[in-house]
Amino acid sequence: MTIERALAILLVGSVTLATGCDRDPSTDDEVEPAVAQDQETHPLAWRGTYARASGVGELEVQTASGWSALKPGAPIAPGSTLRTGDRAIALITLEGEGALIMNKSTTLHLTLESPGVRVERGHAIVETPESEEAKGGAKPRIGTPTGGVVLTGTTVSVLAGASESVVTVAQGEALSLIHI
Repeated sequence: MTIERALAILLVGSVTLATGCDRDPSTDDEVEPAVAQDQETHPLAWRGTYARASGVGELEVQTASGWSALKPGAPIAPGSTLRTGDRAIALITLEGEGALIMNKSTTLHLTLESPGVRVERGHAIVETPESEEAKGGAKPRIGTPTGGVVLTGTTVSVLAGASESVVTVAQGEALSLIHI
């Protein structure tokens, strides 16, 4: 998927995730993203490669000492927390032909125990990899600060805010609302 294609997707079928979800922050995945997670430890988690950025700025990964800029071609490990600047858009290709497009001023986290991402703030487009069924049938999960959805064969747009989030299904379907 290209940045241009992702930005041109016709978005229909929004789901608003309002505040009031009881989420325990102590259960969030926490990991040192600079340490690559191997396939045996987290077989269902998404892995990717930073393909490129558009605009001014770059993609950064959170490390123990702060934020570090990534160069195109860098691997993205499960458990990584990533962010774009206020003038950069980043494309991350996922194993299995999926993709993540991170719009300007977006922060997201690749989950460890299941395929998916948690969009902490900003706007991301997620095209789920086609190989999820081959990985044990685990359905991808998209989380936000106010809830999330379980997906099947889906391309979605995720707009995350502190008090309200919107998941818009462009292709496929969201199976259920979940509390993350």
